[in-house]
Formats: sequence, structure tokens, C-alpha cells
Amino acid sequence: MSRGIPSSLIAVSLSVVAAACGEEEPSEDGEYYPMSVGDYWVYEETGVYGGDATELRYEVTGAGTVELDYVGGTRDVFEVENTFPGTSDERRLQYIADDGTRAARVRHEIYDESGDLTKVREFDPGFLRFDRSRTGEGDEWTEDIEMHNDFVDGSEVEAQSLQYRFEVIDRSREVTVPAGTFDCLVLKRSEVFGTVGEVKVYYLAPGVGKVKEITENDKEEDLVEYHVGGDQ
Repeated sequence: MSRGIPSSLIAVSLSVVAAACGEEEPSEDGEYYPMSVGDYWVYEETGVYGGDATELRYEVTGAGTVELDYVGGTRDVFEVENTFPGTSDERRLQYIADDGTRAARVRHEIYDESGDLTKVREFDPGFLRFDRSRTGEGDEWTEDIEMHNDFVDGSEVEAQSLQYRFEVIDRSREVTVPAGTFDCLVLKRSEVFGTVGEVKVYYLAPGVGKVKEITENDKEEDLVEYHVGGDQ
């Protein structure tokens, strides 16, 4: 089983990977979903089970190819590490395939506080993060996804069909978070069928990326700090 991107593959020339994975630098008008090695975003998450606020950090730590165990084949991807500074040593790795139009998560790995891999998820054709061709107010569409769950405990890998509806509900909405005030595109994602009927609303600022995320009746993430534009 693949356990992430080998260091030899992460070292692939970024000029080559960029052709398959979109722009390295934000566009002139600003990229709603920027992605280059060295980018990071830090969020304050509140409302989780009524507990204290938690800090979340996402950092683009590499670019290369990843082998998909259940979907099959390999994909050019960015590796995004998700950590929880100050509260937990658990970490998660997301592998984002970006063809310049669509950015989608194709694999997700979860590691416990001891560093042991505990869960792998793969998505066919990918769990959409952002579609640059659909940014007009009122744009609405559905995505069908096949999700494969491996709990890395010897049990059978579970396959589940999911469907999500996406809608651009605003092209320009001012949002204030600890990192500043931003003019945002607002994207709503509703689970049509799958697990719990989850509804999320994302606030995306050009040249920055996600500045706020609200999971209805559950939690909220607010941007505290970020760096976009690659390694400093």
C-alpha cells in the first residue's frame, strides 16, 4: 500500500508539475484556490462539540505523483499537510490533483499521535475542492463521487457512493476574520446523499484562498494567518 509521496517523487521539478497542477503564482486577478509548495493557511476552529477553539494549519509540503491503491493509476498532485498545533500530534495528508480548472482531493491519509497510519480514503474521480470554470453567481451543479475507506486494520475496504450539490451563492461578499477583511466568492456545498446530509459554506478570497468555512449546525473556521505565493 502506498504510504504517501516518496521523497524522490516530491523532488520532481516544480516547473514540470505546475503544467499539470495549475499556476504556481496567483493570477493577475487573484486565484481563489492558490496552490504552490510553501503556501500555508492557519485557522481558528470553533464550535466543535462545544469545546474550546482549536488551531488548524494547512501547508503545501510537496508536489509529485501518488499511486492510488483502490481507484487505480497514478495522479500528479500537491501534498497538503493538515496539523493541529498545540492540541494534538495527529496529522493528515491530503493529495490534491489540480489540472488548472478543477482542484480535487484524490487521497486522504490520517496518522495518529504516534505517527501510525490509521485510515486511508480515496475518491473517484476526486472530491472537488474548487472548479474555476464555475464562478458565476447562481452557478449550480452536482458531483458524484465513489469513496473508498480503508481503516488499515485488516478489515474489508468500504466503498460508498456520495453526491454533492454545489452553488455559487454570491460573487462579492465582504468577510472579516482575524487575518483581515476580504471580498469573497461564497460557495455552498450540500450533501445530497452519503452520510449525514452535511452542508458547508466556503468564503474564498482572490489571491488568498479560503478565509472562512461554516459547517451548518456544527463548526466554523476563520483564517488567522496565511502565506501564498510559494517558498519564501
